[in-house]
Amino acid sequence: MFAHKITFIAVILIGFCLMAGCDDDNPFAPDYTDPNEVLDVNSGAFFLITVHANATTGYEWFLAQTLDSARVMFLGKDYIGDPNPDGLCGVGGREVWCFGAVSSGETTIRMKHCQMGDTTIVEDTLSVSVNIH
Repeated sequence: MFAHKITFIAVILIGFCLMAGCDDDNPFAPDYTDPNEVLDVNSGAFFLITVHANATTGYEWFLAQTLDSARVMFLGKDYIGDPNPDGLCGVGGREVWCFGAVSSGETTIRMKHCQMGDTTIVEDTLSVSVNIH
């Protein structure tokens, strides 16, 4: 019973994070897509990191190192396929990762794009600098 409550709460939080990312005017949940920018977030806010992906390739994004749990918390991720009106196979999309800003400070979220069965073969990496106010 307890596990079902935790799962339900996690699904609700991910849903809120994904909905917040759709609102460009929401300063409390920025959607990070530019690897050259530092992500500025208020403590207690949710934020999204969106990366290009293609679920049909067998590659997926993973955290490359343990998060600084004093600064950020991983809440969940989802794959969103690109529009595909012709029903073609192999159409890409994006992975949307949702995090919570725990406390003020600076941290870096490091990610890697790997095969699902072998995370030692890295196709791409991403480092996101986060400044929490």
